[in-house]
Amino acid sequence: MVTIEFSYTKLESLNTIWECLDNMCPKNSKQKAMVSVIQDLASRFKRKQLTLEYTYNPTSIYKVSLKDHEAYFFEMFLRDIVSGLPLGYTRTIAFKYADHINQKLA
Repeated sequence: MVTIEFSYTKLESLNTIWECLDNMCPKNSKQKAMVSVIQDLASRFKRKQLTLEYTYNPTSIYKVSLKDHEAYFFEMFLRDIVSGLPLGYTRTIAFKYADHINQKLA
């Protein structure tokens, strides 16, 4: 299991990257599996954000636990797909989490 800690602002920023899934055209079984896992993660993260909107606390740190295969595909998604995003906060946060997941899986 890999645990990711984030603030509400970072979660909100991460939730803007899921639109990249609409542009993905999986070509092989590995990519199809990644899209499937990432779609499930997208709904988990969006639900988490909706839940936290009602209990918003700018200083709180929240956690999400990912199974190893979810963490692996999430890291792949963050590195491959998000690298096409323009420079900015969202891209920085995405790569920070990709590095964190890579360290936890190693």
